Amino acid sequence: WFDSQVSNQPVFPSPELETRVCISRVAALTLRRPDHPDLLPEIEKALSLSRASGSIVLYMQAIYWSITYHAWTGDFAKISSIRSETKKLEKSLRTSPARRIHWQWIDVSTRICNMREIDSIPDELSRTLGIVRETGLQGWEHVFLMPGIFVALLNGDLSGAGILLERFESILDISHYHTFAVFHHFTSLYLLHRGELVQALAHAETATKIADETGYVFPTMVCRLQLAYLLNETGELLRGRQELARTHDLAIRIKSRILEFMCLMLGAKTALDQDKEQKGLQLLRRAMSLGSRQNYLTMAWWWHPPAIVKLCIRALAEGIEVDYVKRLIRVNRLVPEAPPLHIENWPWALKIYTLGSFRIVKDDEPVCFSGKVQKRPLELLKVVIAYGGIDVHTDRIIDALWQESEGDMAQSAFSTTLNRLRKLLGERDALRLRDGKLSLNPYCCQVDTWVFERLYTHAQTLRKRNTGKEAVLQYQKVIDGYAGHFLAGEREKPWMVPLRERLKKKLLSAILAIGELLEHENAFDSAMAYYERGLSIDELEEALYKRMMLCCLHLGRKAQGLKLYRRCWDTLHRGLGIEPSDEIKAIYGQLAKKG
Repeated sequence: WFDSQVSNQPVFPSPELETRVCISRVAALTLRRPDHPDLLPEIEKALSLSRASGSIVLYMQAIYWSITYHAWTGDFAKISSIRSETKKLEKSLRTSPARRIHWQWIDVSTRICNMREIDSIPDELSRTLGIVRETGLQGWEHVFLMPGIFVALLNGDLSGAGILLERFESILDISHYHTFAVFHHFTSLYLLHRGELVQALAHAETATKIADETGYVFPTMVCRLQLAYLLNETGELLRGRQELARTHDLAIRIKSRILEFMCLMLGAKTALDQDKEQKGLQLLRRAMSLGSRQNYLTMAWWWHPPAIVKLCIRALAEGIEVDYVKRLIRVNRLVPEAPPLHIENWPWALKIYTLGSFRIVKDDEPVCFSGKVQKRPLELLKVVIAYGGIDVHTDRIIDALWQESEGDMAQSAFSTTLNRLRKLLGERDALRLRDGKLSLNPYCCQVDTWVFERLYTHAQTLRKRNTGKEAVLQYQKVIDGYAGHFLAGEREKPWMVPLRERLKKKLLSAILAIGELLEHENAFDSAMAYYERGLSIDELEEALYKRMMLCCLHLGRKAQGLKLYRRCWDTLHRGLGIEPSDEIKAIYGQLAKKG
């Protein structure tokens, strides 16, 4: 009907009426016919006519529907462009509550699409909702509750999301039937985040049914996508696959890149969960490639961190769009169920290096410190790492740094220094103090000592399993990861010594282990190179001389073996006042007998 009324290009009695009709057509097509060939030209026409009209009210209505359409189709760059243009009118938009509210919607919508300054949105929305209620502009309330609930879920604030949902339910009005679908969708998403899948599925069914009845295309697709996800999660795989395929086909038909991205991501997860590796990885590559091209850092009214982080981990492992995946993880502060210590290219918020020189890298950028004011906080960090980094009793830290201070003064100094350290690192979750124990957060901090010890443990496990070649490769990683002794460039203090010695012992153990594995493969020269490296670390380690002399015995290098014995004898006598062990003397005897 609408098409038939405007297809003959009627003459309007005034430019204002033409503008209003154009905006209304944009709204109708966006909601019901987003694939209509005239929609994009009509959006541009609405913007042009509303600008020319001089009416800020009409211009803001045109912008509202333009942003709505581009958000649903995933053209976030266009939304940013519209916001930039609108910002020129910001002062005039603040002259009345209605205009101020409208501007706030534009601003918040753009920031959610681009995932910028998200942390401040809850407070801003709270203030805006207060203005909505004070001014009686109730039609805006559900419009702001939607981003409020979504951002709360993005931030993991389930309590806040629950409060907003209760408010949403209290203002539901049958005359705005589509808001019931929105309410049930967000309730389903909220319950999903709580892990209540059965209840979440029931609300997803209701949301999809109501959305279908309204005929609003984009909301219906998001509701159906949530339904498909929950069907798969609860074991109704066939129906879940059908609902997802239906949504994906429609996303392609209406050219919604964001919904296509969402369908590909959920399709990849479903396939991988069912051990359909080839299909799952193919979908994951398509999803991440699309997300990278479009710079998608969020989704349209749907988000479930456990699913997204699982896909990100797999993408990193497969080398799929690594830079984009890292950005997706960082922006959304995604964390897996267990600390991602085994993921080599995980985008750590903080990387702390203590082997050799001390340095900190934040978001892949070196952190520069200057002035004496930084010394004490950084020393506190070093002490925590020296004592293992996890659940370090504050008493031990105070004894290491403030042993000469009285009890209350020492505790006060510790608290002040900890606050300074947190501010210095600039990462709110990096340090956790609970029950008198201080820990570095293993979900956002990587410490090179942790990496070294984890690699060493894994190498030892591989050796016990008799996986020679794999063990050699792992031991190589252990040795290459040792950039120097713990805090080697600093004046030695008592709290440094235990960890420094333990790590050095493990390094020497790794060198001996890889050497013996190489000897087993008759790679004696390679083994000797590792042993020599070990002696450069600790020239008093007799086991290294022993292994090198045995290599010389196997290779028939009498002169080199005898020279090693003399070197061993001189070093031990000079350093410890002792002679080589009987084992080494016996090997010396075998070398001396060779012709």
